[in-house]
Amino acid sequence: MTRPPWLNAQRVSAYMRIVLVLYAVTLVVFVAVSPDGLDPLGRPLGNDFLAFWSAARLAVAGEPAAAWDIGHLFEAGRQALPEVTLGYVFSYPPVFQLLLMPLGLLPWAWALAVWSGLGLAAYLTALRPLMRSTLAVMLALAFPAAFVNLLQGQTGVFSLALLGGGLWLVPRRPLLAGGLIGLACFKPHLGLVIPLALLAGRQWRTLAAATAVVAGLIALSLLVLGPDPWSAFLRHLGQTTALLETGAVPWDKMPSAFAALRLTGAPVAVAYAGQAMTALIGAAVATWLWACRPAAPMTLAATICALLLVPPHVNDHDLVLLALPLGLVALDATRTGWRAGERAALAVIWSAPLLLAPLAEATGLQLGPLAVLGLLALVLRRA
Repeated sequence: MTRPPWLNAQRVSAYMRIVLVLYAVTLVVFVAVSPDGLDPLGRPLGNDFLAFWSAARLAVAGEPAAAWDIGHLFEAGRQALPEVTLGYVFSYPPVFQLLLMPLGLLPWAWALAVWSGLGLAAYLTALRPLMRSTLAVMLALAFPAAFVNLLQGQTGVFSLALLGGGLWLVPRRPLLAGGLIGLACFKPHLGLVIPLALLAGRQWRTLAAATAVVAGLIALSLLVLGPDPWSAFLRHLGQTTALLETGAVPWDKMPSAFAALRLTGAPVAVAYAGQAMTALIGAAVATWLWACRPAAPMTLAATICALLLVPPHVNDHDLVLLALPLGLVALDATRTGWRAGERAALAVIWSAPLLLAPLAEATGLQLGPLAVLGLLALVLRRA
């Protein structure tokens, strides 16, 4: 007689309820101990969102290029939080500043509430095709990377909605799919694999639509903001690279092969070589699957994994993209049967976004690339 799995639906459901209660308590405590908008460590609620709001505020004030100057960005943030002492960097292209401008018309607290609400809506919309049971909804809401995004006020949920949603729509609504993918150009390094995948899958209309949207956003940003923000952004790219290579952006929070190797003391050249290896693996798998099985569920799952394997600058909040391949593998398993070790592997990878940074800080080992490669291996077993 087959022994029932230890990690069954009832046990997972109970765990998810506990996790969701802990999240709710954490949020209440965060707000309660931050009456002036700053937590006890001096960080603003929504942390990184202050940089986004400040960039939007500068654009509304007619000084968009100042967003790429740390001093000006800091002073803009102090308009909302005079006691803030932490400096922030705005490393995004001007198209993101253009999209953020409506939030610059709102006070910081209201803008943060709107941003968080839109992020949650985008996240749930992207995963809606997979949420076919109460347990699936709880797993999505309790996914640690989504909670990390909420606490950090970050962009990962929007990347998931636009890139994941766009790829999902390729076979049914190719032009809309391209439009969504094009809108994701606010974080261009996450989409490097997609043109290769669409070319391999001969998805010409989607590729054309995405290209048109990117070109349109660039043109609109030049029209509305002028050329100065683009000059400032391009000058800032060298600083962004230096921050990555020197660890000024903490490597323990970056689940890339580059960061993992630098954290062990490897030279920059060796770290880039390791990053190139994971990038080649991800890009090769994605393009091969699009050439053989375009827009199939496991092709979509593998492509999302590849998005996280290619760029050296990946942060813990970007791991929210894994919600889609995790859900696709689990959904396929419920239909065709679970294979040996899959339940445990998915549970570990699902938990990883909450564990990777503390583990890396404590041990000097960044296991993020292994988590993504492990999920890619599970996807390939089912492709």
